[in-house]
Amino acid sequence: MKLNDMSPLESIAQGKPGSAVPPTGHSNCDGPEPNLLDLQVQGSFAKMTGGVSPIALSLAFQDWFLHLAASPGKQIELMTGLIGPAGVAGDARFADSGWNGWPFNALATSFASTEKFWQQATSGVRGVAPHHAQVVNFTASQVVDAFSPSNFSWTNPEVLRAARDSKGQNYLSGWANLKQDLGGRQAPSTAQAVGRDVALTPGKVVYRNERQRTEPARRHDVGTRLSGRRADGRLVSVA
Repeated sequence: MKLNDMSPLESIAQGKPGSAVPPTGHSNCDGPEPNLLDLQVQGSFAKMTGGVSPIALSLAFQDWFLHLAASPGKQIELMTGLIGPAGVAGDARFADSGWNGWPFNALATSFASTEKFWQQATSGVRGVAPHHAQVVNFTASQVVDAFSPSNFSWTNPEVLRAARDSKGQNYLSGWANLKQDLGGRQAPSTAQAVGRDVALTPGKVVYRNERQRTEPARRHDVGTRLSGRRADGRLVSVA
């Protein structure tokens, strides 16, 4: 097998020159040693932001906004796209028949139009770095989804119907669930069985430094996909 035919992980494991990462025992961190005060300050920010770098996020949005501002053709496309209302067919969040009546149908249609606008606005902008485009598109999608009318009891016909049928008991049950979640109660570790609740893949570490470690995937693990569903029911897969 030629070196060029090897995968990056195979090259790392064999310590061949041209590996994507230096072989074990060598660090690719050629910069200065981290300052302790800097680490403490950045760690405090990470706790407040959930590990998301506000600097990286602002740079991504700045890259997107400036390129969008310099793209009048894209702006015209976005404005013309607002003329026609977006449909909610196929969206699991609005599948209940209660969304067909007023004012819930107007709320669902308005939300779908907003979601469509931001999806188009944060994708296909020429000049934006691919990674920045992904960050902006994902962030905008999460923020817009958070304001879906299906997420609020007073704008969700299913919740209002359940409240009427249960005489408000569904709100009391939801409040009890919220208190339990805020209490941080978790299942004991003994309840987690390997192969049933927790996945375990044997392997060996072929490269390690102070920031990461790399393990080669077994042949039958290649192509395995992790999948889940978004709030709107669409399937999301990650290789």
